[in-house]
Amino acid sequence: MKINPASRCTCLATATVLLILAALMVSFPLPSTADSRPEGLKVTILLFSGRPNPAFFLDDDASLAGLEKHLQAGRATEAVKEGTVIPSRLGYSGIVVENVARLRTFPGRIAVYGNRIEVRNDSVKFLSDNGELEAYLLREALRRKAIDEDLLNFIKSRQ
Repeated sequence: MKINPASRCTCLATATVLLILAALMVSFPLPSTADSRPEGLKVTILLFSGRPNPAFFLDDDASLAGLEKHLQAGRATEAVKEGTVIPSRLGYSGIVVENVARLRTFPGRIAVYGNRIEVRNDSVKFLSDNGELEAYLLREALRRKAIDEDLLNFIKSRQ
């Protein structure tokens, strides 16, 4: 099969443009979602397998105070036998809060599922509440448009 010289030039020009665009994307990546703003606490809703989970930041005084209030209301409980409150399952499996900004008043990592809370710093402690912390974080996710009403209803149906 013969390729016409004009077609060959068009193919080479297209390939060159694509290579240049790829090089530019590597050199100047587009800003990502929540990962690009380490100003507070990164909250990730553990929901999907194989695609990015919804995430947002708690970085204003009111939301940080709300989180602190809910953590303080938790009651100490025994360790869970699995070692974490996050269940190993498909679909909704809880919420993880990471202290990416290293705020002194918050632990390094908080995991929440149902009425169980896991607080990790140098050690691990487990707390229990009536699901208030999880509900608070889901309301914040909705308010910050990390999830929509349909996704919130789906999560609530899986709890």
